[in-house]
Amino acid sequence: MKESHDNADTNDKFSDLSFIDKIKFELYMIEQSILGLIPGVIGYYLRRKFFQRNLKKVGIHFSISMFCDITWPNNVCIGNNSGMSKFGYIDGSGNVNIGNDVLIGPNVKIISSSHNKYTTKIPTRLQGWSYSRINIKNNVWIGSNAIILMGVTIGNNSIVAAGSVVTKDVPSNTIVGGIPAKIIKKRVDEVWD
Repeated sequence: MKESHDNADTNDKFSDLSFIDKIKFELYMIEQSILGLIPGVIGYYLRRKFFQRNLKKVGIHFSISMFCDITWPNNVCIGNNSGMSKFGYIDGSGNVNIGNDVLIGPNVKIISSSHNKYTTKIPTRLQGWSYSRINIKNNVWIGSNAIILMGVTIGNNSIVAAGSVVTKDVPSNTIVGGIPAKIIKKRVDEVWD
């Protein structure tokens, strides 16, 4: 379900915050940026503690690599054993739920908002925003440089190929790829020798 937010003056949720909440938001972004620079095991540990404090819900054994950016953290849930590689971005403004055992490759963008585009008579920047939840179910692998757009659900055991742009729901047990992403094939259980 899409939520529309029209604010012709500034067009974002930030303008709706109180002064104190704006300061808290800015401090969150500064701390996140600093922690994103710390390499190795210490960096993983500090980022895990930071996001456990700030995200809506965080499971056990999750990891977030260097240079990742999560906005609107109070709208983001990440499950157990999930991880996000370098330079990942999650826009939580429309709510993002990430399940268990999810692999998010480098440079993946998960974007739960978009500019409204009702008319050509008014500049797009003045037409407000829309927000819609993104659900990434369990055991999903999102390849590097993929983009997941608002309103999408990615089903259990699915794979999103590198460089794909996902604009529609992905059924469970499916491999998708391309711009826009389309079904490549269904996943079946393979026998390991």
